[in-house]
Amino acid sequence: MIWVDKCQQCIMEKRIRDLETGQAETKIYVKEIRDDIAEVKETLNKLGEKQKSKEDAWSPIVIELIKLVSQTVLVLGAIAGATKIMGGG
Repeated sequence: MIWVDKCQQCIMEKRIRDLETGQAETKIYVKEIRDDIAEVKETLNKLGEKQKSKEDAWSPIVIELIKLVSQTVLVLGAIAGATKIMGGG
């Protein structure tokens, strides 16, 4: 009986050690996953900032294009009006 109890105790101790080892490994994996998530968040924030700066860089260009289109429409309107006044249209 004593041998069986010691054997069961050894088995239980081994199970406990295995659980402790597994728990330690799990903690390591969780830490690695958290680090990866933090890295992904940082990368996404950087990409967001780059995207924002690209949008900011395009704003003056778009404004100038709108001005150019407005002036073009104005000139075409003036030409069409002059043609109509001269009797060509």
